[in-house]
Amino acid sequence: GVFRGVFLVTAAALGYTAYFSYYTIAYHKGVYSSYDLAIENNVMWNVLHGNDFFKSTIVFGPVGSHFGYHATLFAYAMLPLYALAPRAETLLFIQSMLLGFAAVPLFLFARRHVSDALACILAVLYLLYPPVHGANLYEFHYPPLGTFFLWTLLYALDARRNLLAAIALVLTL
Repeated sequence: GVFRGVFLVTAAALGYTAYFSYYTIAYHKGVYSSYDLAIENNVMWNVLHGNDFFKSTIVFGPVGSHFGYHATLFAYAMLPLYALAPRAETLLFIQSMLLGFAAVPLFLFARRHVSDALACILAVLYLLYPPVHGANLYEFHYPPLGTFFLWTLLYALDARRNLLAAIALVLTL
């Protein structure tokens, strides 16, 4: 039934999150990270500490603004998790978690159109899809985070859950 499918997909999402969190963090700790992760960690640190709106990175100098280059407003949505452990590894974990748990709303959407078993298979195949892995392994970037909210939006629209759809729409954008 649906509960067994949700349980299996959630377990697969947890496995995905653990696996890719471990490997992206190990890669980072091996000093292989590049400039992008440093910039995003700096942005999050500044937002957390109440500094100017997306305050400087070394490119922009002490008075520059990251916001002039990227409107990464989703930083505010990630802030509560980042505040628990304000470091680059947290960003890598958040990315792995959102990409992994995107399988759950995908499953919920798919099961409205196909059997629970096939929906479960589709969700697991998403987790095994190499382009998802590539997005996860390529530092930290905001666009892959939208996958979770995009699948949630599709499910909510299909299920006519308008409040959830509105929230997912805002977070997707």
